[in-house]
Amino acid sequence: MPFLSVATPRSMTNRAQLYYEDRTIEQARTIMFLHDWPFNRQEWAYPVALFSRGYRTVTVDLPGFGRSDQPGGLITYETLARDVGALSKVLNLNNVVVVGAGMGTGVALTYTRCFPRMVAGLVLIGPIA
Repeated sequence: MPFLSVATPRSMTNRAQLYYEDRTIEQARTIMFLHDWPFNRQEWAYPVALFSRGYRTVTVDLPGFGRSDQPGGLITYETLARDVGALSKVLNLNNVVVVGAGMGTGVALTYTRCFPRMVAGLVLIGPIA
């Protein structure tokens, strides 16, 4: 699966690799899953197996988790959301349903605030933000 180099001005201090998995179904609504602390994209294995039958599913290892690089500098919901936004632009994601669990809810809310035109819906599971 692919990696994306991210280094936006408000992102990680150093250029780093963000790992993601994209199960693409042409012209299908997209669901993006954001994991909880201290997990990674594999937290969503069961829901992705179900939803990928009729939806495009994108799972992300947030910086510092799973196969993504460790970020340098201060980590905030803002920097994590900007990294996810950079991925969204590269994958040309629009009208996305964003699903977040735990820490991922904070990232999902910040992502929605930073990129409102990309979001069609928001699902928050066990929000901590």
